[in-house]
Amino acid sequence: MTKNSFGFPKLGVLVLSTLLVTGCSAQDPAPTTSALQDDFQAEIETTIALTVGSQDFSLEALQQRGTTEIEILEPFKKEKTTFTVIDFDQLLIDSGFTAEDRVETIALNDYRYADTVQAFLDNESLLAIYENGEPIPVSGGGPVRIIFAESSPYYSVLDAWNWSLSKIELAGD
Repeated sequence: MTKNSFGFPKLGVLVLSTLLVTGCSAQDPAPTTSALQDDFQAEIETTIALTVGSQDFSLEALQQRGTTEIEILEPFKKEKTTFTVIDFDQLLIDSGFTAEDRVETIALNDYRYADTVQAFLDNESLLAIYENGEPIPVSGGGPVRIIFAESSPYYSVLDAWNWSLSKIELAGD
């Protein structure tokens, strides 16, 4: 996915621009805010949200893998938060990675964190796709972010909490 000069995916800017302009002619009234939000949400759910190895996933495809909810004390906000999550471990294995592989998680802003798949397997890693029942906005670390259960040793390894996750690949690629 290509990015504009601000580091955002071009598709997202195009979609937002289209939604803002659609229906704004003299003949037709502008769409309501809720109609725009519904259209934008539908676009978000079907647009590629995460690339794992060579596989692309939309939020809808991630959700179809099966979700659970987890409530944790979110370490950055310092408040109890309910996340809808998918099993990150299984996604890594299903995408062809092995426990011995060293992978790099890459955020939209190019923040990178590298570790072994085994470390993610051992530390209850989860991919959050909703926060308190709502899609996670990019401004809140979405649409996909790595989180850890409070019982995980990595709960306190804040570098591993990669926000606005866009890609997971073999480290060094």
